[in-house]
Amino acid sequence: MASCAVPAAPSDKTPAWGCCDHAEDLVTWSPALPGRRAHYDELVKAWAPPGCGSVRRLLRRAAYDVSRVPAMSAAQAEQQMHRMWRPKGKRYDSPALWLQVRRGVGYVAAAKRAWRSASDPTISADHRLFPVLRALRAALRAHGGTMADVDAIVDLDDKSHERLLPVLGFAALHPHATYNSSVLLVPDWTNAPPPDADTTGTAARPSDPWSGNLTETLRLGTADLASFDDWVRRDARVVWRGSVPSSSPLPSSSSSSSSSSSSSSTVSAAVRSAESARGLSKAPYRWGRRGAFVELGRREPSLFDVQPTSAASYLPRAAQCGYRHILSLNGDCGHVSHGRLKWALACGALGIWAQPLWVLHWHHLLQGGGIESPGGAGGEADNYVAAASADGLAHAAAFYRARPRCAHAAAARGAALVRRYLSEQANSCHWATLLRGLATRLPVAAGAPPAEGAKTIDEWLRTTSYQEEF
Repeated sequence: MASCAVPAAPSDKTPAWGCCDHAEDLVTWSPALPGRRAHYDELVKAWAPPGCGSVRRLLRRAAYDVSRVPAMSAAQAEQQMHRMWRPKGKRYDSPALWLQVRRGVGYVAAAKRAWRSASDPTISADHRLFPVLRALRAALRAHGGTMADVDAIVDLDDKSHERLLPVLGFAALHPHATYNSSVLLVPDWTNAPPPDADTTGTAARPSDPWSGNLTETLRLGTADLASFDDWVRRDARVVWRGSVPSSSPLPSSSSSSSSSSSSSSTVSAAVRSAESARGLSKAPYRWGRRGAFVELGRREPSLFDVQPTSAASYLPRAAQCGYRHILSLNGDCGHVSHGRLKWALACGALGIWAQPLWVLHWHHLLQGGGIESPGGAGGEADNYVAAASADGLAHAAAFYRARPRCAHAAAARGAALVRRYLSEQANSCHWATLLRGLATRLPVAAGAPPAEGAKTIDEWLRTTSYQEEF
């Protein structure tokens, strides 16, 4: 098999990011944990519950996060918790829940809704709250008997901000994931256990296994991955569907310059020409907006199937899993946490992440992929691809289309990562390790009861609906 080492992409020296002041973050982005692995492994041994040794590499993230939390007395922790939930008499400013663990039982002391769709009350911050509660319930059922009492706030927003105490959040903006001790990364809401029959809060959610559960997507999406001959029959283009905000206007067909050659040998030149045609190299947003990615897809249809989601272009996840390469984008201007990469890997596709900016709880397991780093990448152990610019993305698409065995091998490694480290069991281990470690840093007074009016997680899930105000 030809070498899978990708030569460094040609560079036009144009900063990849322009609409936000994150250019340095893109250059230095790395999901790797700093420090010595042996140190984290010792903390994992101390904090991980029994039965979680097979995901030790994943739990290093929890150990690292908790190790940065300054220790407090129980009285100090309680005071700061109340100040953080109601700063200056006001409520917490993000969708969140106040979690309390008492004698191995989980309680919701308080919860806050921040937004809800006027047209569909099932679409709100609660579509995160209820799955997170189910994940916490699963972790406590499996490991609650080994936990000390602890209080924590789970921030349900896309990104967590600086707080008086650390919050449990889904994503941190690099390099805050390394230097900001107020964000402790937890599994997001997309692979929680399914709802019980008596759970009212999720009764109205879709039941499509392709869209609702990472484990089912992995099972269905990797059916052809074992055989290269089967897998290579997939569509060879890079696929993406998503929203393009009004702040990221799409070019009209009349404003586009003349078509460029779509051959792989001229891809980078075509992209640079496309950027110059619309002035993207001088525009304040450059490649920081999704509209520019859509324009690239229009100009290189042989390499990309990149379109904004509409009634005409809608492509369910089952269909996207029929592509060899799936593109993952941050939200417009990078202001939304990035969670699509894991779905690409679960589909048995090679995940290509354009402009990596966020760090999630499992990203330290990513390997290789930075094709614009010195010496290139695309080695024999890579499980994803990262591209920080238009040139990089086009270069990666052309390279892996011409080397399908390299793409297949990387896709298989990515699917194996999801299967082992993003399962419901692995999520429970991560939650439990983090909460057990946090209890050593932010202890609760011995015998302290749950807050007045607190409901157990089971009771909350049985009695609270999406439509209910709380």
